Amino acid sequence: MKRYLAVDWGRKKIGLAVSDPFLEYSIPIEPILNTKNTFSNINKIIIKYSITDIIVGLPYLSDGLQSQICNQILNFIEELRKFLEKCNLNILISTQNEYRTTKEAKNRLTVDGLNKKSWAKYKDSYSAQIILEEFLDNLKTLN
Repeated sequence: MKRYLAVDWGRKKIGLAVSDPFLEYSIPIEPILNTKNTFSNINKIIIKYSITDIIVGLPYLSDGLQSQICNQILNFIEELRKFLEKCNLNILISTQNEYRTTKEAKNRLTVDGLNKKSWAKYKDSYSAQIILEEFLDNLKTLN
C-alpha cells in the first residue's frame, strides 16, 4: 500500500503533509526546522507513517520556468536521496509544481479562522498539504 509524504522545503522550516492510507486526502503534520537533523527527522516520519513515496514541491513561476530557489530544492532532493540510500530505504522522490500553494494555504487558513500565530507555525505544512492534494488529484486523473 502506498503512502505519500509531501515536503514544502524552506531555508528555515520544512512543511510536511502525509496522505491517508487510501490516498483520498492529505493531512498536514507539524513542520520541522531545516537543520543538520532534517534528514533523520524525515526518516522518523517515514517510519511512523509507513511512507513509500516522497513528493517535494518545486516553485515554478507563472510562465512555467523554475524560480531561483529551485536549485536549492533540487540539491535538497539529491541529498535526501543519498541519505535514504544509506538507510537502505527504497523511496521514490518526485516533484510537484507548488506555484501559488502558499497563497492558497493562507486563503484556507483565513476561511478556517486560524490566528496569525497558528498561521506562522503551520503555513508550510498547509502548503505541503496542497502540494500533496494536487499530486493525488493528478494520480486519480491518470487512473
